[in-house]
Parts: sequence; C-alpha cells; structure tokens
Amino acid sequence: MESEFELLGVERGEASAFALVGEPGTRKYVGSAFVSVNREMRERLCKRVQEHAGEAPKDMKKRPATQWVKPGMKACVKHLRGEDDLRHASLPKALGRPGAT
Repeated sequence: MESEFELLGVERGEASAFALVGEPGTRKYVGSAFVSVNREMRERLCKRVQEHAGEAPKDMKKRPATQWVKPGMKACVKHLRGEDDLRHASLPKALGRPGAT
C-alpha cells in the first residue's frame, strides 16, 4: 500500500539513500524507506532536501549521515499493509511541496 508521511530527513550511504519519515503533524518517527528513484529524481531529491535543510526532530538519535529537513515536506511511501512500523518500505515517487497535503 502507499501512505503519505512527513519527510524528516535523508540518510545517504555510499550507494544508497533512505528517507526517514514520521507521522504528519507530530513528526513522530515511524521508520525509513529505501529511496528507489532514478538518478535524475535522486538528484532533485537531494537538491530539495538541501534547500529545506532543518534541525533533527527532538526525539531522534544523532545520525551523522543524515540531512534533516524543515517540517512540511511530504513523502509518499510504498510499504506492507497492517504493520505498526514500516516494513519493506520504499520511496518510489517525487516528494510533495513543503506545506502541501
């Protein structure tokens, strides 16, 4: 299924990236989603994340490879149905505009 979450930040590794997402409004961390978009979309994502850089949510542990974003950026995440935490989650689409629902 697909659900809309608030993007908290993007954690980048050598060959992969993960979107850290939270509940809309509260920004409570619910899990991470593998960024599974093509190179062009990944570059656009990185640019948008840099343009909207912000602080880590108060309840998040330090994650040195993470670029945090300001509240308001939405992410559509594909994941398994019926789980409390995100499982087998991926970010297959572009991000929504900050403040958009």
